[in-house]
Amino acid sequence: SIIMSRESRMRSQEKGFDNINGLIGPGTPAVAYPGAKYARYAVIDFGKEVTGYPMIEIDGANGGEIIDLGYSEALQTPEGQILSPASGKIGIVNADRAGVHNADRYICKAGKQSFRTFDKRTFRYLQLDLRNVNGLLAVGPVSLMFSTYPVEHRGSFECSDQLINRIWEVGRWTVQLSMEDSYSDSPWRERAQWWGDVRLEALVNYYTFGDLLLVK
Repeated sequence: SIIMSRESRMRSQEKGFDNINGLIGPGTPAVAYPGAKYARYAVIDFGKEVTGYPMIEIDGANGGEIIDLGYSEALQTPEGQILSPASGKIGIVNADRAGVHNADRYICKAGKQSFRTFDKRTFRYLQLDLRNVNGLLAVGPVSLMFSTYPVEHRGSFECSDQLINRIWEVGRWTVQLSMEDSYSDSPWRERAQWWGDVRLEALVNYYTFGDLLLVK
């Protein structure tokens, strides 16, 4: 189901989790405590926009625990203000931003298990909301099976202006995320092929990846 929960949340630093870094690192997973009044949640920053299949490892479930995964390109305040990554402020994921429902809900069975989404998701920030936790629940690591068209970095560009160099890198990465079995208008919203997008993306591709087969 595509659901974004609206209940109040308890910040992870309010003892909803132990070993919070276990959500992203190898070894010992994070542990969610039972009995919290509110859902415990954590936001994972993947560092830049990514696309693929989110995966999560779970152990110690009694069955019926709910894990909501919400995805977004940006964080915002509870009042809806978009936060800049440079602000250093703690924000939340709005997985219903701009009317695009960008979330998954997983209901645990008993025991040890793993979950991977059935379709691709595109995001920088992934928020986990845990509910109905009635015992110590081990969660993590959370990872991503990255998935795009198989490009090769054949083209390169560098100049004395670091801003222009950054624009080159961001543009190349954006086009790669938008290349699947066709060019898409965006990797997170419609994911549809529109000729106006194809023309521009193909031109960038020629300079960066030199691939001719996808547009053919």
